Amino acid sequence: MAADIDRVCAAAVDGRLRNPIWRKEQLFQLHQAFAKDADKIQAAILQDSHGSVAEVAVELRLALDALKKCYLSLDLDKELEMEYRIAKGLDDQDRSDCPGLVYIEPTPHTMFFSVVAALAPAIAAGNCVILLLENTMRAVPTLLRTMLPPALDSDIFSIARTKVADPDVLSKCTQVLQNGIDAVSTVFHLVSQPNGLVVAVVDRTADITQAAQALVMARFAYGSASPYAPGLVLVHETVKKQFLLETMKHSIRMLPEHSLASGKQRNQFSNGDPAGNLHSGQDKDGVRIIFPSSAAAIVEVENRDSSLAQKLSEQCLCVCSITSLDDAIDFSNRYVLSESPIACFAFASAQAAKYICQYVRSDIGFVNHIPFELLVGPAAPINRPFSLESRYCPSFFSKPTPRFVKSSAQSILFQAAVLESNEVAISRILEGAVEKLPEPKRPKRLIPRGFFEEGVRTGAIVVFSPLLISMTAAGYFGAKALYYRVLQYPRI
Repeated sequence: MAADIDRVCAAAVDGRLRNPIWRKEQLFQLHQAFAKDADKIQAAILQDSHGSVAEVAVELRLALDALKKCYLSLDLDKELEMEYRIAKGLDDQDRSDCPGLVYIEPTPHTMFFSVVAALAPAIAAGNCVILLLENTMRAVPTLLRTMLPPALDSDIFSIARTKVADPDVLSKCTQVLQNGIDAVSTVFHLVSQPNGLVVAVVDRTADITQAAQALVMARFAYGSASPYAPGLVLVHETVKKQFLLETMKHSIRMLPEHSLASGKQRNQFSNGDPAGNLHSGQDKDGVRIIFPSSAAAIVEVENRDSSLAQKLSEQCLCVCSITSLDDAIDFSNRYVLSESPIACFAFASAQAAKYICQYVRSDIGFVNHIPFELLVGPAAPINRPFSLESRYCPSFFSKPTPRFVKSSAQSILFQAAVLESNEVAISRILEGAVEKLPEPKRPKRLIPRGFFEEGVRTGAIVVFSPLLISMTAAGYFGAKALYYRVLQYPRI
């Protein structure tokens, strides 16, 4: 293994993948290998995940789409034009360069997609790759160890059976750590946060049926192993009972498609009844089991200091009531302590969702939906732009290295002024810089009619409506009486 890694490191130093044609050929061969053995890949994923056939198909589709996207991103004509920009006297401002070597530690969750999502953009950016596939009994790593070496050139790709600990190797490469680690800088390496917390907020203005269906699917899909599976659902107290009923209904519909959970989890909820009602649970440590079954559970967290208010790996959906949106925001930001949630799902009206997404300090947020592709693959790397289709893109594996040929007009002006060194030249430099800035104009305030405004409006209607009716009636009858009085006593 050491010899293979040394060979890949030597190829990285030589810049073996700087040629875009060769990069495209490597991605083409990789896609061909995966497409040819698609049935074997699905069987291996199904054996490891114990998920549904549809979930396996989604993972394979997303992996091949990520590979295809990287392949199509390599425009050979544009690469050739960029290569000769300087020779033609043009600036090459969007030029980039890669470190040459990438080390990937994939996550066990949806491993096939997690490997391809990092491997394809790393090669597309021009990097040689060292991939960690430890010796386990799992089917997907075993299959990848047999498929990847024939599909990729041995000089630019190597598989490590144990974690690479050589500081000389690690110092030369960009590390993709999908399982997270605290000792590596997130500025130069791609580090995921798999244990980051995920919060969902269901307001009273939400479509409760839609919210329950989306949250149940997101929590129980892929055996609740996704880092973006919602861990805690904050539901407004006025709609909590309806929400719990809807979650039970959708859980009964979805859970039979999944295999049973681990033995520990089966023992924990084995005495439950999938058709239980809201009052059939057990009270223990501030947690009431609403929907116990052999496969999963829905629990109500009545005590906010409960131990369940944390990242869960079991197939368990935790629900906690809130009194207002401010209560949900305060609890969400306090619930995660020093780290912001990696995701927030807001189910509410447009105005309420805007308020939630504005003040909950989450890395990403989704309103009234949870994309299914979000549940596949690792958590997005910290301090990088978020991509829903694939967690990584080629720009993550390169750095900007622009080249400039022409001097700017401002640079020419400054050089001339420094050479002349007189008042006229200095005045030309300061011309425009000391001009008064435009006066700041406040935008027109858009004051939506909220709860308190609606209360004031309703109160005004209640108070002034009788008065207005009385005045109208008095005016009508007074005018009528005056009219008949004038007719009865005409002027002489």
